[in-house]
Amino acid sequence: MNTMKMSLEQYLALRRSLGFKLQSQESRLRNFVEYAQARGEQYITAKLAVEWAEHQCGPRTWSSRLSTVRSFARHLILTDPKTEIPPSGIFAPQRRPRPFIYSDDQIADPLKAMPLLHPGSFRGVTYHYFFGLLASTGMRFSEAARLLREDADMETGALTIRETKFGKSRYIPLHTSTWDALRRYCIERDLLPSRRASRFFFTGVHRRKSKAKPQPLSPLKAPRNCIIPRGSQAQSYCVHSRSPKVSILRQCRENQSW
Repeated sequence: MNTMKMSLEQYLALRRSLGFKLQSQESRLRNFVEYAQARGEQYITAKLAVEWAEHQCGPRTWSSRLSTVRSFARHLILTDPKTEIPPSGIFAPQRRPRPFIYSDDQIADPLKAMPLLHPGSFRGVTYHYFFGLLASTGMRFSEAARLLREDADMETGALTIRETKFGKSRYIPLHTSTWDALRRYCIERDLLPSRRASRFFFTGVHRRKSKAKPQPLSPLKAPRNCIIPRGSQAQSYCVHSRSPKVSILRQCRENQSW
């Protein structure tokens, strides 16, 4: 079993040297090795891998869990011929649920309500422009939250997204209406000294980046979290059984007008 643990460390090091992060895969494989150790198994077998894939999780993840072990087994069999590579096709492939596609009105109505969420505070204004940018560009939530002032070129109307998924950077050209909206936000933001001093484009309290998070602050999950005021027309839209999240915006909106 120590040999399997050592092989796992070598496998992870090799894959990461090639640029793979393996965050979830590492956790799964360490759990698999512990599972094998608890059963006194010293080699990967197809039966062991299938049993582990089904252990303490639902059917939706069985295929991906087994695929993770299969990749490790392909590496291990090069030095350990007793290793068995679990066959594919045992479980149905994991599929993402069909996204909920918002209409223009379903996006516009919560945005209009944002400034009313925190009367007398700039927070509601920040959320209005923050979520408006997500809806019009398809950016990831974390990308917009980490956006720096120098990353938003208000002269050319382009955003620089630095070291995002897979460590890559990219440029996002903005629609004219989005560009105009962000310039209005800049003017309003810089009237407040504490926010003007922040290095982040979207600022929260204490000169820090916006603390908005998808779970509690999403206007599209109202009224469960009481984000939209009672009587708001936006409440009638929140009927999707899967409780749509802000992250879905990037699946249905890309470089659209504000």
